Amino acid sequence: MRWSRQLQAVQSGQIQQYAMIMVGGVIVLILITVILP
Repeated sequence: MRWSRQLQAVQSGQIQQYAMIMVGGVIVLILITVILP
């Protein structure tokens, strides 16, 4: 049980990191599209 809980915590942490990276990429794309024109 302890191992499974730790694995779930690690997976959730990785998902949060990927979500932050994706959000950052989207914000950068929006800024580029707004600044270039």
